[in-house]
Amino acid sequence: MDCSLAPYPSLRATGPDLRAELERQRKSQRDLAVAGSDLRLVDIAGEAVVRVGDEMLPLAPAAAAALAALVPVASATALLAQRHDVDAWFASQDGVRLRVLGHLIVAVMPAGWRVVDDGELLGTVVDALAGTGVDVSVDHCRLRHGEWMLSLVAPGLKGEVGAGDYFYGGLHLTTSPARDTDICTRIYRLLCRNGALADMTEARRFVMPRMVPHGGIDPYTQWSDRVASVVAVSFRGVSVDEDAQRLRRLLAELLTNPYEHLCHLRAQGLITAEEQVSIQREFNRAHDQSMYGLVNAITSIAHGHRSRDEWQRAMAMERLGGEVMRGDHMPPTWAPAFSR
Repeated sequence: MDCSLAPYPSLRATGPDLRAELERQRKSQRDLAVAGSDLRLVDIAGEAVVRVGDEMLPLAPAAAAALAALVPVASATALLAQRHDVDAWFASQDGVRLRVLGHLIVAVMPAGWRVVDDGELLGTVVDALAGTGVDVSVDHCRLRHGEWMLSLVAPGLKGEVGAGDYFYGGLHLTTSPARDTDICTRIYRLLCRNGALADMTEARRFVMPRMVPHGGIDPYTQWSDRVASVVAVSFRGVSVDEDAQRLRRLLAELLTNPYEHLCHLRAQGLITAEEQVSIQREFNRAHDQSMYGLVNAITSIAHGHRSRDEWQRAMAMERLGGEVMRGDHMPPTWAPAFSR
């Protein structure tokens, strides 16, 4: 579902206010505390369904993927084929919490699972935005199965890469009861309506994992301050200036062909074969034979993922674009790249 976020204007078609929808969602939410031995995964017409007492509750896609990672099995699609392994994992848990919206499981939460209230998280972001004194617009605001994402852009906070080629400062947040909460700086390029997640420093990104490693630093300590800090850093002029310098350097790095880079990204499992073809096609179409052109080609395919409701994959492509922008994932030194 596309949402709006009053009082901020939207760059796209909008729907109901996100805050109102989150409150509506909270009222239909149940957290069931169940002994793991009382849970079973069953196959109903080819769909993975969890039997909880007399209830049969299907799994939302994000919950199925998270459960597959916990068991572990290869993927959410393998849950039914390996349901004996899933049942064995359930039985190994003294207690499991199931977050249910209506009749749909949106998260399977074992002991140690951590999650911040959606209303508190959004309220912290909105309060921090007010503190920046910057006018912002909503690029994306979507809610589905208990998970939501928000991308914001500041039209008045801009940098110039080339003549007439502007980009704007912004922010991206995604959260789900089944996945980590992730908030980071996002830069938005006007010409092709692309975003890149530019989390170059620790101050520009904050992640709250659902499982905190034993003995590790607890990111939930003063989480609201950390979230507010990322918001503040994302909407300041100095951050935009830093990004402008990086992008201008990329514009000066010429590529004869991004093929070697893309093969390297695919070999690392960062893109699929289909994505490699799409990125190469976009690079050729844009006629920008530079590292800047490669970053734009990578982030451009996020549009297709979003149109298919693949939010997480769209965010992964924007993050990959930001990582290439800062010099990560470079191929072996024999790859042809030249500077003007």
